Amino acid sequence: AVASLNEAPGAVSVMVDAARRYGRELTLIALGPLTNVALALKEDASAIGRVGRVVAMGGAVDVPGNVTPTAEFNMNVDPEAAHRVLAAGLPLDIVPLDATRQAVLPRAGMRATLGRTPGPVAARIQAFSERGFRISHADGEAGMALHDPLAVAVAVDPSLVKWEAVRLAVGPDGETQRAGGAPNCRIAKAVDRERFIRLFLDRLCPPTIERGASS
Repeated sequence: AVASLNEAPGAVSVMVDAARRYGRELTLIALGPLTNVALALKEDASAIGRVGRVVAMGGAVDVPGNVTPTAEFNMNVDPEAAHRVLAAGLPLDIVPLDATRQAVLPRAGMRATLGRTPGPVAARIQAFSERGFRISHADGEAGMALHDPLAVAVAVDPSLVKWEAVRLAVGPDGETQRAGGAPNCRIAKAVDRERFIRLFLDRLCPPTIERGASS
């Protein structure tokens, strides 16, 4: 029988169990507010402290925020959790708006990629992405910023961005500010945009392998 949602383990339990099992082999990727990571630290700080890396999308360090003039959404939703994670001494990489706003996907690039692999999956991706492009266009942007995909990509390949070791403090409204003292994280800065976009599109719709006439 299929287990009900009430019987399934929660995100915090899954995170802690994975940390206990895999230790340094595990990379945690947080694409939303840091609530679950903070709760996992509360449950077993020792296990979470042994993970190889934590990559979190969030913050606006040297650029304006997207929900207030100084705060990014994920940090604004749960600033206390962000503070706890930053204070935990984790191998923490933050991917803020400073970087993700450079990771802009042009509409033409998406259409060209989807056009080479037509089918129902491509059609669904096209329909979903068009909404994102419309929102971005309404905000005056030239394309769609790939916030979460960039965080996942740098978890796989950290060389896609330039990193800066800093000490970040989180304010009561989720504003992320540089502070004095020893670094507590790295923040992503300059993005190798062309390489990232190519990686993203190739993973989304892998190029068709063309066989030679002699094969």
